Amino acid sequence: MKRTPSGACFLCLLCLLAGCGSGRVRVERHLVFVRGTAPENAVVWIADADGGHARRLVRGLTPVVSPDGRTVAIGRTDGIHLVSSDGKRDHHLTSAVLNPQAWSPDGKRLVAGVAKLAVVDVDSGGVRVLAHGAFYGFGLSPDGRWLVYARAPRESVEGICGARSDLYVADVDGGSPTRLTRDGRSAFPVWGPRRIAFLRMPRRLRFYDCFAPGIWTVRADGSHLRAIVARAPRALSRQGFYGLQPVAWLGSGDLLVGVRTEWGNEAAILNPRTRQLRRLMLHSANVPRHSRERYYVDKVSRDGRLALGAGGDEKITISIVRIGDGRPIFIIRGSVWGPDWNR
Repeated sequence: MKRTPSGACFLCLLCLLAGCGSGRVRVERHLVFVRGTAPENAVVWIADADGGHARRLVRGLTPVVSPDGRTVAIGRTDGIHLVSSDGKRDHHLTSAVLNPQAWSPDGKRLVAGVAKLAVVDVDSGGVRVLAHGAFYGFGLSPDGRWLVYARAPRESVEGICGARSDLYVADVDGGSPTRLTRDGRSAFPVWGPRRIAFLRMPRRLRFYDCFAPGIWTVRADGSHLRAIVARAPRALSRQGFYGLQPVAWLGSGDLLVGVRTEWGNEAAILNPRTRQLRRLMLHSANVPRHSRERYYVDKVSRDGRLALGAGGDEKITISIVRIGDGRPIFIIRGSVWGPDWNR
């Protein structure tokens, strides 16, 4: 009887455990973040999706977790590296000077950029540059085929206030981008099931108009441009507040938004139908109003129940907060920043 080599048996066992041939892909859920106050001493850490069992992974910056959670794309001075979640494999994907920003839903591409926006093929390492300039946010379509981004011709010393950025849509497989806005006041797009939400500055008639961006929506073909909140409420556009910024669409049809501050985007929920805004803070009868914790928001879980964010002044806070009632399930403070997850 012909015997199967032991190495082949081992590979067969691994394949069986991973679901090879069954159409199933083993998915891990992870949270990643950076510790360190400067690029030269920055270290990527990885934890369970709820923040537990945190451990050091590798040196690097701007970590983003693949959809299956088994790989972390990391930016270094020599380009982009793909590191396995256990830290045992480190693949130098490309030497292009780019910071990874997001994975496509199918895990086949990376969106990355530094003074240019590019799509990187994960298998070949091939880089396709979509545009050059200064970029103020982007969003992938739900199917991963299209990318909407905000671009300005050049950086401005006034930041987004003077950047004159507009929205563009590009096919990730190639082709010329389509311009969606021509007002020079649009940024931070978020692609939803039926429309794209974005930040839009009011017409700059007064100095403080620059600090009062509202939330607008538009379809991917540039039609049906509509304001949800044309101008941020007065209380959120003065004394350390700088208007609103969309973060993610929720399954309910509401928008998870950030109230923009110097220290990060404070979490809030915006109902597009009623235009009501609900800020997420730890509200409790046992907590004095002046000491209530503020939580920051950068990303949302797939089921729309949890928000992940980072922000703060002298000490950065990374938190995971329940969107329903604003209560935290995980908090870490210190020299930490740049969180991402695939929850």
